[in-house]
Order: sequence, then structure tokens, then C-alpha cells
Amino acid sequence: SFNGSSLEELQPLAFDGLTSLEELYLGSTLLEVVPEKIFQPLENLMTLSMPGTPLSRLPRAVFNGLNNLSLVDMTRSEITHIPFIGNVTSESLEIDLSYNKIETISNDAFVNVLNLIALYLIGNPLGCECETVKVILAHQVKGAVCKYPLEIAGTMFDMYNASSAPFDYYQYVHPSFIYCNGENLTAVAASLNELIVTWEKPENKYISNSVWNFIPGANKSTSVPVTAFTAALSTAVFGQRYL
Repeated sequence: SFNGSSLEELQPLAFDGLTSLEELYLGSTLLEVVPEKIFQPLENLMTLSMPGTPLSRLPRAVFNGLNNLSLVDMTRSEITHIPFIGNVTSESLEIDLSYNKIETISNDAFVNVLNLIALYLIGNPLGCECETVKVILAHQVKGAVCKYPLEIAGTMFDMYNASSAPFDYYQYVHPSFIYCNGENLTAVAASLNELIVTWEKPENKYISNSVWNFIPGANKSTSVPVTAFTAALSTAVFGQRYL
């Protein structure tokens, strides 16, 4: 156990050969970075406990191949995003990421987790754009509350009976408040009166209050006249509304 130690760094091969290790405690350390594939040698790991660290980023596929993993505690840290966490086929898995700074969740975060029985997100400033909402609704998420957009701040996703659900339950929120925003959106001036706008997702671009159009796919671009583009920005957001 390294709980409460002054550990600041993990070497990439720190756990090589420790295939029999079942519990790992790294809580209240000074770890800011978890190296990629650092946990993969721990094929029999069941409990990973590392709450209360300055860790802000999880590497992609961080738990890949940990097929005996049953409990992850990374509470009270600085994590801002949940990426794809890897292939995990354990019989049951609970992940507690409460009281971090999580705003977004990758749409493929848990697609290869066979038995995620609980995901705790209490006390995180979730931005409720459509990809995050889809993940929340697809899994047993506890304590998920929207902070953004401001129009639906306080919206909750914990399961309720229809008759007892509070008015800030997500089913009472109009879906028009939840957007699918483009990623890696850039705009380059092609001429004095034209912009080339490029984005990676979503497939659709919402560019008016009533029309859904342009389905360019990933890594595509389209030309939008400057006047139309600037006018649209005041009333619309690039993206597809979640319905």
C-alpha cells in the first residue's frame, strides 16, 4: 500500500511481473499522471483504490485486460474527462469517480465493459451534451447532475418511479436543450467572403432554428458564406440535438 505516501510518479514498468496482485492502494498520494498501460500486467487485480490525488487525466484504455477488476475508487481527484477505459470482462465492476471535475464522457467509454453494475458521478460538473447523456442513460449511473448548459443546470439522472420523480428529473427536460457539439471544429478563411469549416463529429450540423441539413461525415468540410455563418452563430450551435 502506498496510501498517504509522497509518491509523485509511477514508472511505466512499475507493476511488471506482479500478476498475482489483487489489491492496489495509491490513495492520498501526489500522483498527477498515470502512464499508459501501467495497470495491464496486473491481470488478477480486483481492487484499485486511489482517491484524493491530483490526477487530472485518465489514459485511454486505462483498465484494458483487467478481467478480475471489481472495484475502482478514484474519488476526490481532478479528473475532467472519462475516455474509453478498455476491455474489461469481470463478473461485476463498480467505478466511483465522485467529486472529481468531470465535464465530459467519451461515447465509447464503457462499450467494452461487460458488467458495469454501478458508476458513481456524485459531485461532478457534468456538461450535458448528447454524447454524455447517452452514456449516462445506458449505464447504472449514480448521482449524475448537469451543471451545463445553464438552462438545465441541476437536472438529475438517478432512477425514479414516474410518480415520485422531482421536476428536475431529466425526463421533464425538453431535449432541445441538449446538443451534440462538434469536436475539433476549425474555421479557415478561404476568401474575403467565405469560410471553410471543418469538424470531426457529429454527422449532422445544426445551422438554423428549424432545419437539419448537411451530413458530411467525419473529417469533412463545407463552405458557409460569412454573412450566413455569423448570423447563424447568434441563434444556433453546431451540432445535432439529442432526441
